[in-house]
Amino acid sequence: MLVECDCATRTISISQEALINSTLAHLILADATPVQTPLAPGYAADFPTSQDEKEEMVTRPCGDVCALAWLALGTRCDIAFATSTLVRYGRNPGGVHLEAVKRV
Repeated sequence: MLVECDCATRTISISQEALINSTLAHLILADATPVQTPLAPGYAADFPTSQDEKEEMVTRPCGDVCALAWLALGTRCDIAFATSTLVRYGRNPGGVHLEAVKRV
């Protein structure tokens, strides 16, 4: 987290640009197109149902959701609802959850 203090204008600014950039690089989304909403309208997800999807998701890291949660707590309150929705599926995520993380 970068905290900058400008005594002349009596302002303090906080930025987490480095964490955002590293998360985008980790998700291979550095060239992603911005969207209007962090969570797709009408988003409804359930736990993975097939055994193949469960086994595939075991190899996927959940750290991306944790990084989003940290961003939401620190400086990006606009993604707080979407992040808290995705954190609910942290123990048993599915492919739809991974796509939602990428959207956020």
